[in-house]
Amino acid sequence: MGRISSFFGPDGSMHQVTRNGSVVTDLSTGRSGFVVSDSGSTAMVTDQHGDLHQFMRNGSMTTDLSTGRSWFEI
Repeated sequence: MGRISSFFGPDGSMHQVTRNGSVVTDLSTGRSGFVVSDSGSTAMVTDQHGDLHQFMRNGSMTTDLSTGRSWFEI
């Protein structure tokens, strides 16, 4: 298994996310995605439905620019 990170979601819920190569999985919900590109502070990820999401990381805060949702990494 890859690196596991813990995040607080926009609704206050806790999520554990693992990345194994290009596959990202939210262990709390079972949802998976595929990392298309990753430049450190920004990443493009397709979700399990094939929708493309652009993520921007600023310190401990990660924002999905496609949906406006933010997560705080602990």
